[in-house]
Amino acid sequence: MSNTTSEFIALLQTINSQKMVMNNIFTEYEKRKIDRDMADVLHVDVQEQRLCDVEHLASHLSTTVKQADRLVSRLQRPFMNNHINIHRNYHKEASAVLPLMEKTIHQLDQNLDNLTQFSHSAPRMTVDLSEALPLIASRLARLHSGLRPIVQLNSLLLNTSVMCEKEQGYR
Repeated sequence: MSNTTSEFIALLQTINSQKMVMNNIFTEYEKRKIDRDMADVLHVDVQEQRLCDVEHLASHLSTTVKQADRLVSRLQRPFMNNHINIHRNYHKEASAVLPLMEKTIHQLDQNLDNLTQFSHSAPRMTVDLSEALPLIASRLARLHSGLRPIVQLNSLLLNTSVMCEKEQGYR
């Protein structure tokens, strides 16, 4: 009986040591998981990359604001002529798209004004980056939703012109 008791005690010690090893592994896993989750806050290189992205975005937005007149005139160019040459097979689609395009161009002025206001208010921001990023994201989302119809219209017009070129070429 003493032999089985000593084996049982040895088995319990082995189980206990294995539990300690498992606890250490689990603790290390949890530490690494927390470190990974907090990497964007704790690691300077991630913060520097985000700051670089924000600076790149700010320069892109300021360029867009500076060239707002050129962009608006370029988008309005088709409306400056007396007519737009459209192949007869695509007349129905073009007549449905052109009113949408006019509405989008009128909205572009408002979106460019929003960009101008943002570019003037951005240098004066005294909040930290964690508070500024959601504000920037929301304003970019509004800009994206305002410019999406223009992109869709541009791709539709490009597809229409390519199809027209394939059938008859330019008029």
